[in-house]
Amino acid sequence: MAIEELLYKDLTYKLRGIFFKTYKELGRGLNENIYRNALVVELEKNKIAYKKEIEIPVFYENIKVGKQRIDLLVDERIILELKATPKLHHESIKQLLFYLKATDIKLGILVNFGDKLEIKRYIN
Repeated sequence: MAIEELLYKDLTYKLRGIFFKTYKELGRGLNENIYRNALVVELEKNKIAYKKEIEIPVFYENIKVGKQRIDLLVDERIILELKATPKLHHESIKQLLFYLKATDIKLGILVNFGDKLEIKRYIN
């Protein structure tokens, strides 16, 4: 897919810059919440709308059996799922895909502040 065809191209370009800046400033090895808080600072500085820790109910046979939490919802249209592990795991991808399906949001970005910065886009 050419860059011109990317979903929410301008916003995702800004977000990538924020991810790189945050990783460069903080480095690796910190708790996921620290990275999230730093991203919130950058989102506010850049006047990008966001919500954090959005609850997603989980149902079994139409009965609510639990809930999951989205790390950040940016501009009501991009889910950011943050990790701080040495490498991304398949479970993290499945988690983000669940969030996309449950919310009908079109784009999710999985960001791992691990041994190296990993940024993965997923389309619903």
